[in-house]
Amino acid sequence: MKKKGKPIISEWYSPFIKTGNSILDNQLIYIIFSISAVGLIALFSGSSITSQKLTEDPYYFFKKQSLWYLLSIILFIVFSSIPYSIYKKYSIHLILFSIFLLVLVFIPGVSKIV
Repeated sequence: MKKKGKPIISEWYSPFIKTGNSILDNQLIYIIFSISAVGLIALFSGSSITSQKLTEDPYYFFKKQSLWYLLSIILFIVFSSIPYSIYKKYSIHLILFSIFLLVLVFIPGVSKIV
């Protein structure tokens, strides 16, 4: 006899199948941002003297990497708000574009953008 409504999932992976933002997703986001923040601190700790010698600004590399970090957070928010169905619809185009960008790295002069 079938029950009407929500299907019952009795598999081992059932706690991981949830729609929307679950506690697991939030924990993963916090971990990613925490590791990135620790990376920024490590970058500053390891490159402040070199940055001082090269540019006379001990925060040069830290500021440069922090801007990329903030840009990545903004892009993360934008791309995570796009519905999955759009990614599914354009998946072939996105894969081909990604392969194109990977090939660009091997072209001299293109991979080094200052």
